[in-house]
Order: sequence, then structure tokens, then C-alpha cells
Amino acid sequence: MGIDNRFALADGTGVTQPRYANWFGGGVGWSVENYGVDPDIEVTYPPHAYAAGRDPQLEYGIGALKEMIQELPTDRPPARSGYRRLKPAPLPARRHEG
Repeated sequence: MGIDNRFALADGTGVTQPRYANWFGGGVGWSVENYGVDPDIEVTYPPHAYAAGRDPQLEYGIGALKEMIQELPTDRPPARSGYRRLKPAPLPARRHEG
């Protein structure tokens, strides 16, 4: 198949990754398995952002969600009062047999 596990890490564990291409029908052609899904919004993640400890993809995603909440506010949950308590009854005392 297309998985190779020849790379070992310093701690003795290993990693696997798609490595060998397969021929897929239906107009796909040569490809590796487990390709995944193309993103809806593509945000570049340059090396200097990584070195600075920034995550542009996360920042953009949070900004997009904030805009969506402004456009389509979510419903507020009801107040958490007035509900009956469903606490189980205490267990009976244990009998000690001697």
C-alpha cells in the first residue's frame, strides 16, 4: 500500500506517512491515500510568524467567527434556575458481618 514507517524519532518512537502513489480511477489519476480536504479559506503560515509565536490561521479563524456571530447571533441559553434537582438518594448503610 502507500504507507512507510522507516523514519524513527530520537525518543525511539516512529512515524508513518503516505509515501507511495497509487492509481485511482474516476479521473483522479496518481495520488497518495488520505489526501484530506482542501480548506474553505486558505491562510498562509509563513516561517517568520511561526518563529514569532503567532498563528495567522488561528487568528484569521477567530476573526471570521467573531464576524459570523455579529451577523448571526446565537440564542442565549435559559437561566439555570427553577429546575428540579436530580440528585440520587444516599446509599443505605453497609452491613458489617463479623
